[in-house]
Amino acid sequence: MDSEPMGETFGSAAAGGARQLWLFTARDSLFFGAGLPFFAGETGRQKSRFPPSPLTMQGAVRAILLQAHHADVREFVRGWCTTCRRPAAECPVMQMVGEENDAETSAISLRGPLVATDDGELFYPAPLDLAWGRRRPSGVQAQADKPTKELVRLVPSEDATWTDMGLRRLPAAPEGYEDLSGVEGRYLAAHDFSQYLLGTVPKPGQLIDLWEVPEEAQTEGGAEQKHRVPPVADELHVGIGLNPKTRTAQEHMLYITHHVRLAKGYSLAEQVEPAFAGANGRQNGDGAGSHGQADVAQALPDVAGILADLVRHAPDVVRLGGESRLSFLQVRKCAGPTTDEKRQIANTLDSQNSRQGPLRFRLVLLQPARFRQGWLPDGLNPESLSGALRGVPVKLVSACLGKPVRQGGWDLANRRPKPTAAFVPAGSVYFFETTDPHCSGREIVEALHDEKLGLQTKAGFGHVMVGCGW
Repeated sequence: MDSEPMGETFGSAAAGGARQLWLFTARDSLFFGAGLPFFAGETGRQKSRFPPSPLTMQGAVRAILLQAHHADVREFVRGWCTTCRRPAAECPVMQMVGEENDAETSAISLRGPLVATDDGELFYPAPLDLAWGRRRPSGVQAQADKPTKELVRLVPSEDATWTDMGLRRLPAAPEGYEDLSGVEGRYLAAHDFSQYLLGTVPKPGQLIDLWEVPEEAQTEGGAEQKHRVPPVADELHVGIGLNPKTRTAQEHMLYITHHVRLAKGYSLAEQVEPAFAGANGRQNGDGAGSHGQADVAQALPDVAGILADLVRHAPDVVRLGGESRLSFLQVRKCAGPTTDEKRQIANTLDSQNSRQGPLRFRLVLLQPARFRQGWLPDGLNPESLSGALRGVPVKLVSACLGKPVRQGGWDLANRRPKPTAAFVPAGSVYFFETTDPHCSGREIVEALHDEKLGLQTKAGFGHVMVGCGW
């Protein structure tokens, strides 16, 4: 996403245009724990999670801000600021960063992580309502003439099906398609993702596998050198356990870790901004479920100013992930979705639903989401599947969900892993209808587009965007 001025706003202003894009460019391999047991002598192989958990990136951002404040992280855990020489509760920087073991008390809000090019172009997880499908042969057609697969867009079926939840409308392919397969693990570039939100089905070549060499680079002279290798590569690292006293190798203690290596020209991107849109304490993009927001908003009326000052003093080289691998940090201005993009989505929703009846729209998860009711977004009744999302009265019609992912984290104060919880994976898509006939596309976009739903939203979980209906 290019760092351009916000221009005319579409609804309420976003924290004075204070959103920043942090680019972490690694010159070494990276490793991010997947929340699985990895004990010496018991587990011999561990694969890195990628992209990393939002909790990992939140920890990195908090550590960088404390480092820019010249604060001792060990004393931060004990509730003391070594720079201000006073309790953390009285230090504006530590108030903004949040309590040592409860990052949801922070006054900064994150979106990410996402893979990006060094010039800021973002890659979004492919929505799971996309699928590979093959047109059903018409008449007598030889097997050798079976058509190639193409991308299709799933929609809620017209007829309900009996499930363990009762009668539900399941996602179905357009008429005439068969032999469907999913698109998990694929990505769309930001421009192609924007077109998807407006109803365009991506072309097969626009669906990106970050672990494969781009097609245009597979032919000689087809792309620049940085595109002749996969954007992300899996890299094996073999290690051996050491005796902590003698520093000699221990028998039967070989282990393998699968690191990831970003190709030259690619980075991990994190969007950082104040968590509040003004002194009234209104949350900026974060869903309900966090606590302490109003107190922090009143105590820190100039979060954007504090954040900007810290960024000016932030180090250029930072540590990221397991083994504290070094990465270069660049911080740029970031406008977020533009007014024109939001207006186009709102107009598309209204035009698609020009007939009398409810407005239909999709919600696409860009990051995993944790809801109190498991897979069902907070605010919806589990029986009727109706309720309200950030004030928009809706009914859930159907959903395309991936397998749940488990996320944990690290308890900094007690130096131990936090309990893991199940999250709805990124790329999942929810199909909604409004229950208020007077609800407009603009109201839906203002309330839900580029916002966050569920729990732990300060870290970036539950980030959603609004797409057209069906």
